[in-house]
Amino acid sequence: MGTEPMTYEEAARILDPETNLEALAAYAGDCEARQAAIVEACRMGAIALRAMPPSEPLTAEQLRRMHFERVWFVYPPQYEGDSGGCEEGVVLYGKLYSIDTLEGAGFEEMLLDAGSGDDPDRPSGNYQVFRRIAGEAAG
Repeated sequence: MGTEPMTYEEAARILDPETNLEALAAYAGDCEARQAAIVEACRMGAIALRAMPPSEPLTAEQLRRMHFERVWFVYPPQYEGDSGGCEEGVVLYGKLYSIDTLEGAGFEEMLLDAGSGDDPDRPSGNYQVFRRIAGEAAG
């Protein structure tokens, strides 16, 4: 719109189908400026997407180096018609914990018993661990 650089929030508003009409209204009557804003928003979106961690399964070595990081457990289908599932987790001192398991547990007690988490070298079930779910925004 002006000479100010576009912020990531402005770019997101232009790219978001829920807010793009409102965001682009500021460029009404100036097709060249509107096109430039869309191109800049796309450029900024591409930069943000490329900066996101890949959505590939984490290795046991990567998990051992992690501490206090959010992850996702992705489970394969168990029977015909089952699409599999996923749940949020956290890695503490290289051990895997399901958020569902931690709910209601005292945080201090959990840290004192850090050995009770799943060991990446000896998982308790059939699952893969990801930093994010494919399509999820980084954050």
